[in-house]
Amino acid sequence: MDQMTMTFESCTPNISAAGVRRRTGAAWMAAIVSVAGFAALAATGAGPAVRALIGFPVLATAICVLQVRRNTCVKHAAMGTFEHNDFSTTRANDVAAQQSRRVALTIWRDAGLFTLLAVAIAVSSGL
Repeated sequence: MDQMTMTFESCTPNISAAGVRRRTGAAWMAAIVSVAGFAALAATGAGPAVRALIGFPVLATAICVLQVRRNTCVKHAAMGTFEHNDFSTTRANDVAAQQSRRVALTIWRDAGLFTLLAVAIAVSSGL
């Protein structure tokens, strides 16, 4: 291959349109908390251990965003279910459940890496 390409595992979506809206709203809220938290840490001159706490809202933001982008809820993937617009769930078939679990692992991996980067920046920035 002469071009580097990044591919993501795909699967049948296990979240509904209503679930996408809910997770998008949660992502925005977590992003606002992350930015406000970082600003508060900068304003107070918090130490490195306290600055590392920014990882929690950053992780929540990353997970929500990736769930929406990849149409896969990590909770539903773990349970082997898919969500309907009324937020009820139905058991997924074995193949779909296995595919969802693989995508959920990539969500956890990528969200974790992003969070580690954000924490490293917050801790090393000296605010």
